[in-house]
Amino acid sequence: MLQSQLNQYYDNEEVNENAFELFEFEVASDLIHLTKNQRSILQSLTTFDFEAIVHFIQRMQTLSQNFNYNNMEYDFDDMVPETISNALVTCEEWDQAENSKPKGGYCGK
Repeated sequence: MLQSQLNQYYDNEEVNENAFELFEFEVASDLIHLTKNQRSILQSLTTFDFEAIVHFIQRMQTLSQNFNYNNMEYDFDDMVPETISNALVTCEEWDQAENSKPKGGYCGK
């Protein structure tokens, strides 16, 4: 019984590894359609907090396709690039406003 469980475990592990290799191949097949510059940008992002960036992209995809407002559902999927661009400007403005606030201490220093 133990041997059959071990065999099943290793068979499953091999299947999982094969599935992951196929998944990686599919991702590479999609990435090849990006320009070298786009892939370079993506590569540079992987050196930072890539998991947070991926989470943001997944959240944007979900939010853009199922945005609820006033009991209605909207699909803004086609507007994601423009929305992110505008949102980055808004975040930059918020950062500037936050940095211009006086810091505590005597005479606002």
